[in-house]
Amino acid sequence: MLLVLGSAVQLIPVARTESGRAQSPIFLFASIVLLAASLLLVLALASLYVRRAAQVGSFGFSAVLVAGTGTVLLCAVYWSHSFLWPSLAQAAPELLDGTVVPGPFRFGELVARVIFGIGWIMAGVALLRAHIYGYAPAIVIMIGAVVTVVPSFSSVVPAFVVGQLVFGIGVFWLGLTPAYVLTEHYRRHEPVT
Repeated sequence: MLLVLGSAVQLIPVARTESGRAQSPIFLFASIVLLAASLLLVLALASLYVRRAAQVGSFGFSAVLVAGTGTVLLCAVYWSHSFLWPSLAQAAPELLDGTVVPGPFRFGELVARVIFGIGWIMAGVALLRAHIYGYAPAIVIMIGAVVTVVPSFSSVVPAFVVGQLVFGIGVFWLGLTPAYVLTEHYRRHEPVT
């Protein structure tokens, strides 16, 4: 739910420039909420894998490693949004606004989003292959992960914000989906020994 809340708050237009956005209390609130959400997402991913390791198999293990790495990197992005960007907006607004070449500053954020997207696409595929949860939440998670990675063509609503929102809806939906519905179906058809 925190992913959905933080992403929805990010959709509120507060300023035309990144430095202006970084100085707004709304951006700070959204960044802190998304930082908390991404930290909890790491725990949820580990819990999901521990509970369903046998069903997701080795591909699921690989997916968890990549998705976990991407999520931890995204935690770093939200940490920088929460604690670094407000100071940068005052000291070096041209860096945030893109009027100077940002160098590795923006590249690190791009790498985090790409690894996050690839990992959660893999995790969605692992969930689909394992038939543990319903198909719809896994598909919504994968759509959100794809949109998180695509480049933004709009300065008003960046694609990654929409991707985060869709991804958050998928994760929330997955949390509400009972796993036993599909696993009970498969257990009923297994021979009794």
